[in-house]
Amino acid sequence: MTKGAVFHKFRLLFCILLMAFVPARSQQMEARAGLDTNLLTIGDQTVFKLMVQTNPRTSVIWPQLSDTLTNGLLIIGESKIDTVVNPDTKVTLLTKPYLITSFDSGHYTIPSFLFRDAKDTSITSSTGALNLDVITVQVDTTQAIRNIKEPMDAPLTWQEMKTLILIVALVVFALLFFLWYFIFREKKKQVENTEPVVQLPPHEEALLALRALEEEKLWQQGDIKTYHTRLTDILREYIERQFGISAMEMTSNEVLTAMRSRVDAGLLQKHLRPLFTLADMVKFAKAQPLASEHEVNLRLAVEFVQATATPLEDQERESANETDGHEGN
Repeated sequence: MTKGAVFHKFRLLFCILLMAFVPARSQQMEARAGLDTNLLTIGDQTVFKLMVQTNPRTSVIWPQLSDTLTNGLLIIGESKIDTVVNPDTKVTLLTKPYLITSFDSGHYTIPSFLFRDAKDTSITSSTGALNLDVITVQVDTTQAIRNIKEPMDAPLTWQEMKTLILIVALVVFALLFFLWYFIFREKKKQVENTEPVVQLPPHEEALLALRALEEEKLWQQGDIKTYHTRLTDILREYIERQFGISAMEMTSNEVLTAMRSRVDAGLLQKHLRPLFTLADMVKFAKAQPLASEHEVNLRLAVEFVQATATPLEDQERESANETDGHEGN
C-alpha cells in the first residue's frame, strides 16, 4: 500500500468521525418557539411558548423577557417551566408559556431568542422568528346601530334568599327594639314625673342641714367664711319655706325687718340678730371669731328653728283655744 492510499484512508476515517461528532453536539440543545394562533383580534389574548429540547445533564440559560415580546405585543402573564422527559431517549423537553395580547392592529414579527448551555456557553440554540397579525373587530356597516342589551336578570338562589331574609329580620328586630326602648323610657320618665316628691317640713329639713354642717367641721379646718355662709343660707331657706319671705334675696337687716311681724321680738334680738351680725363680719370684714363663737352661732340657729317650728299665728291660735277651754271649765 502506497503512502497516498494510507493518507486517503486516514482522511476518510477523520471525515466519518467528524460527521458523527457534529450531530452529537448539535443534539445537546434544540430551541424553538410557537404560538397558539397567528391571527389575533385586537384586545384578545393568546399563548406564546418558548421550548428547548436537551439532555437531562444540560443546564439551560433561558432568555430574559421583559413585559413586551416586541413593540406592540405585551406580556400579561407567564407560567412556570414545564418539564417532560422521554423515557426511551431520555431527551428532556422544557416549555415555558407566556400570555400575550395587543391593543394595536397590525403585522408583528416576534424575533428569535437565544438559549445557552450554562456549563459550556459555546453551545447555543436559537428559536425561529414568528409572525402574528392583529386585526380590528369587523363591523357590518350595512346593519342598523342597536342599543346595548340590558343585563339579564338572574333568578335569586335559595342561599341569596336566606341572606336577604336574615338581613330583613335583623333590621325589623332592631327597629322594634329601639321602638320599645324609647317608649319604655318615655313611660318611665312620665311615671317619675308624676310621682310626688316627698319633702320634709321646713324645720326638719333645716335641722338636718345644720347637723350635716356641724359634721363637716369646716371652721375647724380653717374654712370660716364657707361655714358662716352655709349657716346663714340654711336659715334663709328655712325662713322662705316657713314664713313665705324671699330671704335668699334680702340683706340681713331686710330679713330681720320682715320677720318682726312673724316671730317674737325677743327671739330676733337674742338669736337671729347676733347670728347674722357675726356672719356678715366674717364674710365682709374678714373677722376671725373665737372657736366658741362658731359653736354659739350654730346653737343659736338650732334654737331659732326649734322655737319657730310652729308659726306665731298658730301659737296664738293654740293659746286662744287653751284660754277658751279653761274659761268653759
